[in-house]
Amino acid sequence: MRNRRIGTLAKSAALLTLCIAATSALVGCGGHGSSGRTERTPEQAPGAVSEDPAGGSDQGASASAGQTTPHSEAVDGTASAADASDAANVEPNAAGRDNEHRQPDANGWYAEPPALHGIAIGEREADVRELFGDPSDTYKLSDPPMTVLEYDGFSVGVGENGRVQFVEVSGANVATGIGELAVGDTADETMNALGEPSHASDTVLLYERDGVSLKFDFDPNTKKIASVLLFKER
Repeated sequence: MRNRRIGTLAKSAALLTLCIAATSALVGCGGHGSSGRTERTPEQAPGAVSEDPAGGSDQGASASAGQTTPHSEAVDGTASAADASDAANVEPNAAGRDNEHRQPDANGWYAEPPALHGIAIGEREADVRELFGDPSDTYKLSDPPMTVLEYDGFSVGVGENGRVQFVEVSGANVATGIGELAVGDTADETMNALGEPSHASDTVLLYERDGVSLKFDFDPNTKKIASVLLFKER
């Protein structure tokens, strides 16, 4: 059971601190493992990265080697952020989106507040438990302090105030509530649902709005979504 928990921690810790300081060094969000997700210690919250924000999961790589260039291609090699020439300068209409993609009723990213799998940032832990029942496992994270509720195919991070700080979907059978997007979809399908991202790399698409980020991690081999993370920036 302990081994399983440690494995879950390493897998499920994705990125609260991540794009907090890392949106300008996006490669720090993407790893080089089988899921394309950043390796981190079990104590770190999803999104936490090493003290060298440009290091990403390649601790020996230089900052310049890790950064996305204006002409780098998106995950599937067919599209790039903001037509490639303005990847770092996407202006919100809130963060890389455009009006034609705004459908709050069918797309939780445009809800107020944003939601993933029907769970909104800031929602009460009691409401999550009422909706989904007791989690299969819980564990503590220290940076920042929070409790993670582990369910089948998704997890929820709850802060010390009892409110949701992040939601992560990693199961292909779990509806994201972001249009029809699901784990296993492509970058093109993601951008068809959400428009151009705020930032992009070969394994990450990142959308931002109103202090909340939505991060898609892509498997570097299959080029398909490995996980989706909605989190509140600190």
